[in-house]
Amino acid sequence: MKNITFSIAICDDNIHDIDYIKSICEKYIKLLYDNISYHFITFSSGAELDHYNGDIIDLLFLDIDLPDSNGIVLKDHVLNSKLFTYIVFNSGYDSYMEQAFSIKTLGFLTKPAPVDRIKDFIDYVLEKKKQISSYDLMTIIKTPGCTPMIFAILRLIQITVSFIQKQIDLQLLLH
Repeated sequence: MKNITFSIAICDDNIHDIDYIKSICEKYIKLLYDNISYHFITFSSGAELDHYNGDIIDLLFLDIDLPDSNGIVLKDHVLNSKLFTYIVFNSGYDSYMEQAFSIKTLGFLTKPAPVDRIKDFIDYVLEKKKQISSYDLMTIIKTPGCTPMIFAILRLIQITVSFIQKQIDLQLLLH
């Protein structure tokens, strides 16, 4: 994998939960992905996340129970934004699981988040970044004319290409 920049955001009002996820991500990336440059952005409230207007976030760990907002409601903002690629909900309330899923949702973790699941999400997102880096779709996504609908279509194309590639690899293994 060539040099890739990986941005991870964590939105949680509990600093211990932020530190927990950040620590797992850092240790895992340093251990297995020495050629990855990464950075974290943390939000302690829904309002901070809602007003974010920086670089593209590859993976967002989003709490549901925030003092000023609800992660399910914030999901709508994330869905309409070109700045967030994937969401993983991290909550103490599994009753919200069904409402959490969307086109950008990778999963739902119940606190404390299992280490192996966090690692799986990192692997998945980095594999996707590796695949799309050859297409330079991030340049397309950042263009002013790229609407959330175009973004969703591009992501769907990327997922489809990945699925086809896995099917081809499976067929090669079987023969």
